[in-house]
Amino acid sequence: MSTVEAWGAAGQKYEIHEETLEYFRILEGRNDRPLIELTPPEAREAGLTIAKLFGGDVEFDGQIKEFNVPSPAGEGSIPVSVYRTTKCPPTAPVVVYFHGGGFVVGSRATVDSMCRSIARDTPCTVVSVEYRLAPENKLPASLDDAVCATRWVKMNKALIGASNTSAMGTAGDSVGGHIATTVCHEVPGMDFQVLVYPMVDLENIYPSVEEFATSPGVNKKILEWLENLALTSPAQLADPRVSPMLRKQFSGLPPALILLAELDPLRDSGYAYRDRMSEAGVQTKLVLIKGAPHAFIRMPGHFKQLCASSYASISEFIRKYGSNDMKAPAED
Repeated sequence: MSTVEAWGAAGQKYEIHEETLEYFRILEGRNDRPLIELTPPEAREAGLTIAKLFGGDVEFDGQIKEFNVPSPAGEGSIPVSVYRTTKCPPTAPVVVYFHGGGFVVGSRATVDSMCRSIARDTPCTVVSVEYRLAPENKLPASLDDAVCATRWVKMNKALIGASNTSAMGTAGDSVGGHIATTVCHEVPGMDFQVLVYPMVDLENIYPSVEEFATSPGVNKKILEWLENLALTSPAQLADPRVSPMLRKQFSGLPPALILLAELDPLRDSGYAYRDRMSEAGVQTKLVLIKGAPHAFIRMPGHFKQLCASSYASISEFIRKYGSNDMKAPAED
């Protein structure tokens, strides 16, 4: 079966980018075990291997400092990595970044190339957060860590090299987008949010979930596998902290960039979340990356064209809303 045929009807409906086709050709040649057949530790190691294989080398003239944030659980700490280039002024915006991985896999290491690129090209201070993962720490542990880390950053901007007057926002990909918007709901004073194909509806009720139910990469079975590991019980699906789409109050949220991948089961829930924010008067901008699959954003070493355009949109948005005196509305 060719790579296009593996996408089924979606392969005929959409123009799949060559970088996407080549990515899955490479994965097929590796003949790795399916994610859902792995234990969570094995899945994390596999994800790190892929991140190193496709992340590429990003030139970065600056420092990456490590800090430990006191944990809300009262045990240990939350490690964070702070990215700042030598040319980043103290007044540049601060971005608190949350990696993707369905609450189960992923780490700061899997988004290292992306954090370097955004910190360098914006420029801004990027704080990448190592929140607790399931199933060892089921929901809402990751959300509690994220809120705690963001509050710490907000109180310690000068410590990490920024200014007390620096604008501050959140960002994240996939479930990291879920975490980024959850923080904006729960921590007042955020100036912007960047949501990259966010996982905002864990009930998976939107059409794109079925459209890409059996597609290569992230599909319906993988989403269900991750959620079963992350949830304490199915009853949590009714909790607005677990499914941000169920939040009743959207007014007052900061401006949002929603960047979606066209070939992604989470695509339509991203559209719906944009609509909820827009209806509440939140300034929103939506960017659809055509021909791109879920998870591409973390692999700029392979998805050179798709990541370049995506990173440019992200940096432009952060510069616009990371300026303390810039209050113009975003485009729909």
